[in-house]
Formats: sequence, structure tokens, C-alpha cells
Amino acid sequence: MIAKVMSSVSSFALAWWQCAVGVMLTAWWPFVYGWPSTESAWAWLAGLGIIHTGLAYAVLYAGMSRLRTSRIALLQFVYPVTAILVDWAVYGHALSVIQVAGVLLMAFTLWSVRRSE
Repeated sequence: MIAKVMSSVSSFALAWWQCAVGVMLTAWWPFVYGWPSTESAWAWLAGLGIIHTGLAYAVLYAGMSRLRTSRIALLQFVYPVTAILVDWAVYGHALSVIQVAGVLLMAFTLWSVRRSE
């Protein structure tokens, strides 16, 4: 909603602010559970923060500012379904009955919205 309302604000600024809020909300973690002890752990954290969070949010917000709200709502269902399928394909985690029901509900929602457009 913010990306849609504030289309004059760059996607990088929106991503920066979202990441800043995330840092503030999770800053307590290393004080309780400890700091990473190796350089590779710091490199992985930097990659997660810069590439998989910062860049991903910047691209996401850039795209959202150009789409209709109904299309954005529809596309938000794609991510959880993809995550579940990748978790199953890569790690072999099977879904429970209630999770399968949730996936079917999302699929039905995608189908019904697509048909009404």
C-alpha cells in the first residue's frame, strides 16, 4: 500500500526503510544468542541482508508501484506456494493435511480471481 500511495518515493528508499525497521526489531537477537563467530557466517549474513533482502525488496517495490492493487494481491499468493514447493523438492519436507488444504485454498483463490478479471 505504501509503494502504491507514495509512488514518488524510490523503491530503494522504501526497501531501505523496511530493512531499517527490521534491524530495529531484531537487534536484540545477537545480544541474547551471541554474535557470529566466523567470517563465513558474516559473509552469509551480509549476502542475506544485501542481496536477498535489500535488493529483493527494491525490485519488489519497483514492480508494485507499476501494478494494479488487485494484481499485487494476486501475486502475493505466489511466494508462499513457491516456498512450500521448493521446501518439498529440495529438503523433502512433506506437507500435512492442513497445509495441503491451505495450498488448495490459495490455488482456488488465484484461479477465481484470475477468472473474474
